[in-house]
Amino acid sequence: MERPRLFFWFDSERDYDAIRSAIKGEPELPDSYEDWLEAAQQRFAELTATGVSCKRVVVRPEEFAAWCRESEFEQSIGSLGAYTITRVCKQMSEAKR
Repeated sequence: MERPRLFFWFDSERDYDAIRSAIKGEPELPDSYEDWLEAAQQRFAELTATGVSCKRVVVRPEEFAAWCRESEFEQSIGSLGAYTITRVCKQMSEAKR
C-alpha cells in the first residue's frame, strides 16, 4: 500500500497565525493565511492529479505546542512535520484496535 504524502493543514486564519507566530521566519509559511491556503491547495491538487495519495492533517496550535513541550522540541517547521507524522501514526494505530 502506498503511503500518502502528508500535508499539515490549518482550518482557520487564527490557527495559521498562531503557528506562524511560534515558527518565525519560515519560508514555507507565507505572511498570510490566504497565500498559504492557495499554495497548499494548489500543491495538493497537483499531486493528487498525478496519482499521488495525499492526506491533510489538521494542526491545532494548542495541541502542537503541548506536543512540542512533551517531546522537548522547539516549535519549528521540522517539528511540525514530525508532529504530523506522529498524529497519523497514532490514528492508524487506534484504527487497528
